[in-house]
Amino acid sequence: SDGQIYPMYRKAYALSVMGRNDEAQAILQEIFSDESNFLTNNDLKLNVLLRMGRTSEAREILETLAENSRKVQNMTAEDLINADVVPETMESYNLACYYSLLGDKEKALDYLRQHFEECNDSLDPNFDYAILDYDFDNIRQMPEFMQLINEYKTKWLNGEFNKKK
Repeated sequence: SDGQIYPMYRKAYALSVMGRNDEAQAILQEIFSDESNFLTNNDLKLNVLLRMGRTSEAREILETLAENSRKVQNMTAEDLINADVVPETMESYNLACYYSLLGDKEKALDYLRQHFEECNDSLDPNFDYAILDYDFDNIRQMPEFMQLINEYKTKWLNGEFNKKK
C-alpha cells in the first residue's frame, strides 16, 4: 500500500545518500517488483527507476508527465470539470529536478524558469532551496543556473512578478 511504499523509498534514498548502495538497491528492487505500487503514481515509479539507474525507462515516464502537464495547463476549468480522466501531471520545479538528474541541462533550466514564472503571492519560488537542492548538482556549476536564479530573485524582491489571481 502507499502508506508502506513511501517510507521504504525514503529509506532507500537515505541509504543511497549514505553510500550504502547495495542495501538501497535491494529495497528499490522490492518496491519495483510489485507493479501495483505504481498504478496511480508514475512520480514514484520515475523516482525508483532513476535511483535504480534505469534512465531510459525513467525518461519515458518523465516525457509523458511533461506532456500531460503541458496539456493540463492549456485546459480551461470547464475542460477539467468535464474530463473523464485528468492525466497525471508534475509541477515544473519537479520536472526541472528530474531533467537535471537525467543530464538534460537545457530542459532542466527551461522548467526551472517556468517554475519561477508561475510563482506568485501564494507560491514562494524558494530560490535558496533551488541553490542547495541535490537534484540540481548537474547544472549548479553552469553560469546560466545562477544567472537564472539571480534574475528571478531580483524580479521577486523588486515586486516585478505579475500577481496571479
